[in-house]
Amino acid sequence: MFESVGLRDTVIQAQIDQLTEKLPDLPNRLASFFILANAHAELGEFDQAIKYCRQIIEMGSDPIEAHLNLGLFCMNAGRNEEAIAAYNTVLELDPENSPAYNNLGTLFEQNEQPQLAKTSYEKALQIDPSLAMSHFNLARLYMGSGRIDSAMLAYRKTIELDPEYVPAYYRMSQIFQMSGDNHEAIIVLEALLKVRPDLKEAQAEIKNLTMEMEQERPKVSVQMPPRTAKSDKSIDPRYFYNQAVMLIQKQRYREAIVDFERALKLKPNYLNAIIGLGAMYQNLGEYEVAIDQYKRALAIDPEHSGTHNNLAINYYTVRQYKLAIEHADKAKALGFRVQQAFMDELAKYR
Repeated sequence: MFESVGLRDTVIQAQIDQLTEKLPDLPNRLASFFILANAHAELGEFDQAIKYCRQIIEMGSDPIEAHLNLGLFCMNAGRNEEAIAAYNTVLELDPENSPAYNNLGTLFEQNEQPQLAKTSYEKALQIDPSLAMSHFNLARLYMGSGRIDSAMLAYRKTIELDPEYVPAYYRMSQIFQMSGDNHEAIIVLEALLKVRPDLKEAQAEIKNLTMEMEQERPKVSVQMPPRTAKSDKSIDPRYFYNQAVMLIQKQRYREAIVDFERALKLKPNYLNAIIGLGAMYQNLGEYEVAIDQYKRALAIDPEHSGTHNNLAINYYTVRQYKLAIEHADKAKALGFRVQQAFMDELAKYR
């Protein structure tokens, strides 16, 4: 599997080298710049891709497409202000360009300007109501501001427009889990598997949720004391888990850790809470602690593909490349879509 990736990169690099060498003598330099820009982008060399894209723009060919590509390359390179300038140029040339508005929304979101992001996504949808990605992006904004009902409607619209938009199913499932409705969460994941039966991650999540429901059933009917609104919060680990998820949406990771820990005191093998802890420590840059939490999760479910992927990322970050490769391969074997750029990076250490 990995050798083929290395071979592909070798072929692309050979194409780049050949074109670069012959460039001064080529009759159609514009086509060559286009090929070079996309080849460098394919290898993740976005600064080089940007250089050739700017040369295409200077030659005056299809400025709308060229600036769209420039914006995309700048986004991937983390050069957000340049990306914003590129998309604004697109909109000067084509005020009805919905992809430009959508990508501007993403950039504003990254720059922590949620109102500008919302306006951009809404403008994209005014132009093209069928743009599933903008509905999905709006849903993410709604979640961040606590507008759960609006987020749910936007995720449903995303799926209606694009039944294979996998992240929308996972986000809807998460909302139901936040409300303690694992049954509805499972229904959403089962709907996903009808269009993508290959997703082992979804299969594993259904298994985990089913186990949680089975474990909780006797507690509700036999062991729990008389329920009141106050006592529910003190004895139900899902309450603290849901609180943690809401804090994550506001990027309050330290506070989320406290609530995940409270959930785990009530239910020590609460898999999603353990994974949540790992994610929080990872977000805070405490990678060794994150690794410990992910290993703890795998002790409960050794085939949780997302956790293998997260472990791979953290092992890579702390330069334990052999273990990073091992867990990335395991995640992929279990059906997780490991980012190709990450697999390509790991190829250097095989």
